[in-house]
Amino acid sequence: MMKQVNDLTQCLIHGISHDGQGVGKLEGLAVFVPGTLPGELADIEVIQRKRSFARGRLNSIVEASPQRVEAPCPYYWQCGGCAYQHASYQLQLDLKTRVVEQTLQRVGKIEAPINPCLPSPKIWRYRNKVTWHGVPGRDGWRMGYYRSDVHDILKVCDCLLISEAMQELSNRFTEQLERLPQPLPPVELTVRESSYDQGMMAILSGLKEGTARKLADTQNDQDPSIIHSEPQAFTVISGQPYLRENLDDTRFNISPQAFFQVNKGQTEQLLGIIKEWLNPQGDEEILDAYCGVGSIALPLAAQVRKVMGIEAFKPAVKDAKANARLNGLSNTRFLAGLTEEVLPTLTNRFDAVILDPPRSGCSPGVVQGIARLKIPRVVYVSCEPSTLARDLAGFVQAGYKIKEIQPLDMFPWTGHVECCVLLYRKDYIGEKGKKVTVEVGMNK
Repeated sequence: MMKQVNDLTQCLIHGISHDGQGVGKLEGLAVFVPGTLPGELADIEVIQRKRSFARGRLNSIVEASPQRVEAPCPYYWQCGGCAYQHASYQLQLDLKTRVVEQTLQRVGKIEAPINPCLPSPKIWRYRNKVTWHGVPGRDGWRMGYYRSDVHDILKVCDCLLISEAMQELSNRFTEQLERLPQPLPPVELTVRESSYDQGMMAILSGLKEGTARKLADTQNDQDPSIIHSEPQAFTVISGQPYLRENLDDTRFNISPQAFFQVNKGQTEQLLGIIKEWLNPQGDEEILDAYCGVGSIALPLAAQVRKVMGIEAFKPAVKDAKANARLNGLSNTRFLAGLTEEVLPTLTNRFDAVILDPPRSGCSPGVVQGIARLKIPRVVYVSCEPSTLARDLAGFVQAGYKIKEIQPLDMFPWTGHVECCVLLYRKDYIGEKGKKVTVEVGMNK
């Protein structure tokens, strides 16, 4: 439904995009309009037309969805971080489930039942990590996020996704930057917080190490670890060289540049799903690819015979080995290298493999390597539905069937959605020697 109203266009929103934009129709083309919801009628301004789609800017809502709410964040309509603050939380969960379903169908040609998106235990101030982009200007330092529609920094003084303590520390560093001799180059400030002991870490990049040390000199004894970061190395200026954390009664020491999930409560629910699906009996050998610091491998290790992890980022491998010792686990082995390069060297018989790749997903060599090893069960954890769909299609072609798909809201109010998928080989023999029948959707 489209009609002209002066210089505006009235558009009925019928769908949602992968990043949370409303989708309507414009002269046969899909038009993407941030800030709108399915079922709404909106006045929009078309700001970009291309051959196969158009982009619109919301002017006003003519007929609102009953699940539209007032965004609580004062920066929301300018900031590019969140996408769903104008929707009720339940609608957000429903839309993320729909996004996963549509993406699997469109990209992977996969028709399979999808469980409702699992809500986050905390929906506000749930993040344990934030990265600010800072640029100097005539009105002082702007430390914040990129705006939603231009490559420019929006100054943010209170982000509702991080704790008050993280925000206070971030603001203090911004004030200290303004007191240093100018000019200074653009910087990145990453603040991490432990849910275990509330310890914090401030990681500075873009500045010279000497300038970072001047910032450290302005802090007091109660402040966090301060790290100067470069692409392939970091220097501890003050405090501990790691952050302490725990998951599922497993302790972790995390180095400054190592990955750790940003939402602890939802990560523990994810671990519960993986354990339920694998149902370890104590004699399994598990492969954990893209294992990071061992956040999935180590909580599983106490319930299986052996866990082997593969990780390309060497500092994370060092962390994983140290964390195994920290927890008194002797049945783990961690290998440094690209998963697609390490897999061909393995001759082990694994009972299951866990995949938790970056947004780019797995390379074709990973799917082929798992199929070559005839690993009977695959648990795929993904933060990007499009690459998940591509890789699932590869597994189906390699002889696997999808058993269960569980979206999780790891990143409330943003356009991102986590997803966990269980796959079986067609010839998988389950517990007590019985062949497992896997019947899901059109993958039968």
